[in-house]
Order: sequence, then structure tokens, then C-alpha cells
Amino acid sequence: MGKYRKLISESFYIDLRSLALFRVSVGLVCLYDLIMAWGELRIFYTDWGVLPRQLLLQGSGYEYYLWSIHNISGVPAVINIIFILHLTVIIMLIFGFKTRFATIMVWLFTISLIARNPAVITGAYVILRLALFWAIFLPLGAKWSIDESLDINKEKSQDRVSSIASFALIFQILSIYFFAGMLKSDPIWDKEFLGVYYALSLDMFATKLGLIIREYPLITTSLTIFTVYVQRIGIIFLISPYKSSLLRIIGVIAFIFFHIGLWTTMHIGWFQAISIACLAIFIPGIFWTWVTKILSNTKRNNLTIYYDNDCAFCKRTVFIIKGLFLVG
Repeated sequence: MGKYRKLISESFYIDLRSLALFRVSVGLVCLYDLIMAWGELRIFYTDWGVLPRQLLLQGSGYEYYLWSIHNISGVPAVINIIFILHLTVIIMLIFGFKTRFATIMVWLFTISLIARNPAVITGAYVILRLALFWAIFLPLGAKWSIDESLDINKEKSQDRVSSIASFALIFQILSIYFFAGMLKSDPIWDKEFLGVYYALSLDMFATKLGLIIREYPLITTSLTIFTVYVQRIGIIFLISPYKSSLLRIIGVIAFIFFHIGLWTTMHIGWFQAISIACLAIFIPGIFWTWVTKILSNTKRNNLTIYYDNDCAFCKRTVFIIKGLFLVG
């Protein structure tokens, strides 16, 4: 039993520094989405817009989405206040201040925003709300956060977490790729290799680069093969207990290229942004060791900050600078 537990632990662990990158990346995606929604606040989230609360709550076909903080009022001023609160907890999440509380609140505000107008949501929101949910149970603030910096008496902890929550988050992300790959069972994808060509033939989604690429059969065929097999087989690289660090790096790079390819050839919103943000959890510790060696230098490591030891505020400020700016 211990042997299998070790294999699972090696397959479904998350480096705490990678978890910090995940926290910041997901936070930035939330910030971008909120800013975009703010620009359309009156149209999509008030009673002056396309979906007044009365229509939403009375037979609009969206009865499943009835719960929403945003439904307490249809007045733009009140919704603006809710957006400001949402913005506040997103910033707290990015900087890792009261991290667990911030994560819970960002998740609640996100599903509330989705519920206020389900007509404008995309698949990206599905990934975002699930990622935020599982993140609630993970130590997002363990590294590179204000929480860590303010914990002056903290003891040195492990650099990775392996738990039910880490398993759930990793399994959730891998499921997206696995089932997307399995659903590509039509001969167009795995025999004729025309899947990418047909996808780029949808002019409303294809970018200028996508329109150019679809004219070259060799490129579209190669991209179709890459798409199918990176989704079906690539996930093995991300959870292999053997040569874990090397295979994870290869897997992360492959999936990032996959998403960049989609991003540059098709107009599908910020789906790629949240997908790439979630890939951060697979970055192994050896990567951060390598980055630290590159960034480290004598002047940086010998930097000395003087402060009044009797001033609690001064002491906390210095620890925040040390934690957030990685000063040794």
C-alpha cells in the first residue's frame, strides 16, 4: 500500500512555488475578466440591460442560475459597488493577503457574476470556477505572498503539497484534455487529419493567421495530428511518477504551444489564458531551482535592508519586501 501511495504522491504533487504562480496567474485572469465585464456593466448586469432581473428570475430558461449576489439590485451604482468588492478580493488573491479568504470570495463573486447573466458565459468560466473551487483547499499563500512574509515565526516547510485537493485539481485539469482528445474520434481527426482545417474554415472564429494556415494542407494535417495526440497522450507526461521533472517540463511546454496555437489562429476569448494559467501547477521544483540560480547574483544576495527592530510595522514591511521581491 505504501508503494502505491508513493506513486500517487509523485504523480499528483504540486510544487508550492508553482502553486504561487498559479495563484497569481489565475488572479490576473480574474482581473482581466472583471475589467472586461465592467466595460459592459450596464448592458449585461443591470435592469437597464438585455437581461433584467425580472426576466432572469421568471421563466427565462436560466432558473438553474438563480443564486447571485448581483441580483440584490439592478441599479448600476449598486452593481459598481459589488464590482469594487470583487476587484478588492482579486487583488488580495494576487498578492496573497488573507489568501484562503480571498480565494473563497473570488470564487463566490465569480459564480455570482456567471449567474447574473448566463447568456454571456463561455467554456473558460467552467475551468475558472472549478480551478478556484479546488484552490480553496490548497495552500496558495505558502510561497511568494504577503501571508508568508508576515508569518515571521514560520518554520521551514516542504516545497510541495500532495493531498486530496492537489489530486482533485490535477485530475480536473487532466480530464479536460483527456475527454477532449477522446471526443475527437471522428475519422476527420484521427484518419483523414482534417480537423484543424475544418475548424479554421469557420470564418467567424479564424484569425488572420488562421485563414492563412488553412490554405496549407501540410500544416493543417500536422497540427491536427499534434492536437489529437497531445490531448490523448500529453497528460501522461504531466503525471508520470518516473522521470517526473523532465516529463512534466516537456508536457507543460507541449500544452503551452498547443494553447498558443489556438490563441493565434482562433477567436475563442480568454479560454487559452485560463488554460495556460492552470498549467502552472505542473511545473516541477527543478525548474524553480534553475530559475533561482539564473536570477541570483552577489549584489542581490548581499542586499541589506536596515529597519527599526522595535517597530512592528517596519519589520513586517521588510519581510513583505523580502517575500514578494525574492530578496535573499
